[in-house]
Amino acid sequence: MKQVHFDSKLALAWLALGGLGYFQVFPNIILCSIALLATLACMIKRIDDYVPYAEITALIATLQWVFMPMLGYIFETPIQKYRMYVGEEFYFSFALPAVCCMNAMLLSIRRLKDPVGRAFRLEYSPKVLRHVAMLLITAGLASALVSGRVPGSLGFVFHLLSQLTYVAVLILVYHEVPRSRWMLVLAVAPLILGAGRTAMFHSLLLWCCFFGIFWLRSRPRSHAFKMQFIAIGIAGVLAVQFFKGAYREELMSQRGSGRLEAMVSVVSLDLFTREESWMNGVVRFNQGWIISAILDNVPSREPYANGATLQDAIVAAIFPRFIMSTKKAVGGGANFRRYTGLPIGKGTSMGISPLGEAWANFGKEGGIALMFCWGAILSLFIIYLNRLAASRPMFHFLIPLILYQGIKAETEFLVIFNQLTKGLMLSLIVYWGMKHYGNISFLKSEGTLRNPHPPSDATRTHQSTEHSKVAKAVDSRHETSDQKRRA
Repeated sequence: MKQVHFDSKLALAWLALGGLGYFQVFPNIILCSIALLATLACMIKRIDDYVPYAEITALIATLQWVFMPMLGYIFETPIQKYRMYVGEEFYFSFALPAVCCMNAMLLSIRRLKDPVGRAFRLEYSPKVLRHVAMLLITAGLASALVSGRVPGSLGFVFHLLSQLTYVAVLILVYHEVPRSRWMLVLAVAPLILGAGRTAMFHSLLLWCCFFGIFWLRSRPRSHAFKMQFIAIGIAGVLAVQFFKGAYREELMSQRGSGRLEAMVSVVSLDLFTREESWMNGVVRFNQGWIISAILDNVPSREPYANGATLQDAIVAAIFPRFIMSTKKAVGGGANFRRYTGLPIGKGTSMGISPLGEAWANFGKEGGIALMFCWGAILSLFIIYLNRLAASRPMFHFLIPLILYQGIKAETEFLVIFNQLTKGLMLSLIVYWGMKHYGNISFLKSEGTLRNPHPPSDATRTHQSTEHSKVAKAVDSRHETSDQKRRA
């Protein structure tokens, strides 16, 4: 059965939109709004067909690389560091076609739809699902304690294992398991506390996005309900962005105070009515100031990398450090300092994004071509993951563990490739371990779990009797209809 569909008309429409951006034919506010609304509509339409990983990636990229930079040109930020460093036409003549080329591949190469609520439901009793979730939560919490105490690549492996806690939440939310609220609280509490402790909210927002989408797909929903749910989600993301900037400023100004006091102080302010809060929200969403700084710095002061960062990313993703000790480390701000020309603190880690990295390596036309290829590669990789999960239903819940860095708009290819490769290997190991040692058996032919509580003989007899009654009733209806025809 054909599982992949290429929508050539949709691809051509995105490429045409990118062409208009490249030649700057229409006002950018119109082109950016069309790109954002088209991506959002595509995600809403397909959310019933499958978990829209590619659509989420396209939406985040369009929002942070195109739409928010457009607002950055309209409403100039008072903080000079976060300004747009090049002119509007120059920026969008690269960013718009690059994003549209990536979206053309991400949104046109897609899977055929699965039935809502039946695509990968685990046919297990609530008791067994709670048991599976508890195993994952325990493993995740234990790994979180170890990850900060183990150096190097091994620490990253334990960091990935700590995300199993949130995989458990996906299972509980998708199946709406009764009597599991305390488990949900136990699993989500470290995510919220970690965001409050570090003042970093990316992981919180991404996993909450996954939680919401899996819950939304747990049963058929009306179009109006989906629209309301997504609108509430967008409002929640905006609220977090407003809160984040004020919260960080409060922590810096009150170094002796606790984080709880800082949260209370921030929430008590007129957070959502001040113009400063709205400007900070635009800045927090806007990755365009980093990309524009790269456009301004490369190649006038820093030469093109000509694929060097991509080579580093591929080598780091394939070879472990004990084989190649000189490979580039994940994180830090080396690429940011080099290609933007801007200073950054030693303890600060800030990426230049795939779009910024595309320009830093190959310039305008080469960068657009790279984003086109990256959209195709990521879309095919997502399809590959779904094919792996077609006969392994538990693997569906591990896919966010593989992709949660890849869908972000501010990370670099080094982080993305490292996450995709190591996340895939670790997810396959976890799946294998649960299959062989977690007392979970899989039906490879049908793609659903065996029922751990098969019906008893009495139940089978009752079901057989009921089926016989139904068959007799159907036969009697056919006989009655035949008699009427003869008459």
